[in-house]
Amino acid sequence: MVEEEGVKEVPYGLGSNRSPVLVAFTHPSDWVVTLPSNDVNGEDGTVQAGNYAKGDTATFYVATGEAGDVADKGVAESVIRKAISQKGDNVYQNFRLISVTPVEREGRKYAIVDFKYELLTGAGFEVDRRGVASVTGVGGGNTGVLWTATLSAS
Repeated sequence: MVEEEGVKEVPYGLGSNRSPVLVAFTHPSDWVVTLPSNDVNGEDGTVQAGNYAKGDTATFYVATGEAGDVADKGVAESVIRKAISQKGDNVYQNFRLISVTPVEREGRKYAIVDFKYELLTGAGFEVDRRGVASVTGVGGGNTGVLWTATLSAS
């Protein structure tokens, strides 16, 4: 579920081969929202909001079969690399973790991860990006990543 002005509930993730995950996050009202699409092959896509003109995005991604200690740098790097490379492995380079901070709230373990990378655009440009992610287990041996990135100031 992505919240805009008020609450808009849209069921996704109801495929017979998986359990649904409720996704809720806020974003600026002028951002474009992208939701998964459903067709005869099942569900595909992602939950994302972004201001593409400025290069700002927020995306929710579930790394299946990536259970582990979310505060472990190896786990964090693995799931974030998968999250930023959903369109293919050749869309980024020079990925670097800056910090991994373990957090526990209401009995749930999270890791707040700062990272940076260079985005390789379809037009051949290399764009410096800076990101932050919240990484946590979502059940079934899977790890959820809510990550956001923008143009790097450096």
